[in-house]
Amino acid sequence: MRSRTIALLTDFSLKDPFVSMMKAVIRSINPNVEIIDISHDVSKFDIYEAAFILYGSHKYFPQNTIFLVVVDPGVGTGRSVLTVKTERHIFIAPDNGVLYPIVKEYGDSATIYVIDEDKIAYTPKSFTFHGRDVFAPLAAYISLGYPLTYLGKVTTSNSIVKLKWVKPTIKNNVVLGQIVYIDSFGNIVTNIPVNIIPWIKTCKLLRIKVEGKVGEVTARYVRTFANGKPGELIALEDSFGLLEIAIYEDSAAKKLKVDRGLKVEIRKGE
Repeated sequence: MRSRTIALLTDFSLKDPFVSMMKAVIRSINPNVEIIDISHDVSKFDIYEAAFILYGSHKYFPQNTIFLVVVDPGVGTGRSVLTVKTERHIFIAPDNGVLYPIVKEYGDSATIYVIDEDKIAYTPKSFTFHGRDVFAPLAAYISLGYPLTYLGKVTTSNSIVKLKWVKPTIKNNVVLGQIVYIDSFGNIVTNIPVNIIPWIKTCKLLRIKVEGKVGEVTARYVRTFANGKPGELIALEDSFGLLEIAIYEDSAAKKLKVDRGLKVEIRKGE
């Protein structure tokens, strides 16, 4: 049997033993599986941040990767466990919206299953740690080839929890978007693909208005971080192809006092 890859994304951090216990359960069921850590430093309970990280990174993983996402504020409640199968990958997560961008991206080509947790009993199920007791065994069983039709029942996208996943728009040459992620460097990632901005290649300066902030700030549009001067606000196309606002060797998020979720308006400055 070919080795399968399971990619883990959680808000557990590595201080506690939670991630290692999940890996131990997975390896106990399937010793041949490869495990890749996407991140365990998702902001606590931040479903939107986890959804963005998953959405932005999944396309770089090998075919047939099983993505296991445990950012689960509703653990121990009646929330469902979902598995989404696309042409290339399988995604496992609580039904709290974290998989909604994936479902939206793949549309009718994605098949959604609500999992029967009785089919995946491995350890006694606690009320507080389904990452170990539900999600890890489920990922391991799928990696061994257990059919999704056995593990759960097909449902529709209309029946799952949705996120308010704002789509960027352009109106009168003003680009409207949203801050979707603040990375560990303090760089501000928007949901605006650079390739939809019609004037970006002829523009040296951007005027940026952030929701709740008085006035605008100006950022020079550059190719890479090192093109900025120390302390200078810059804008660039990041590795996801999205418009990012940064300060060379400093935190733009702290400087501008912004956080994920705020709306942004981008105008041509020069």
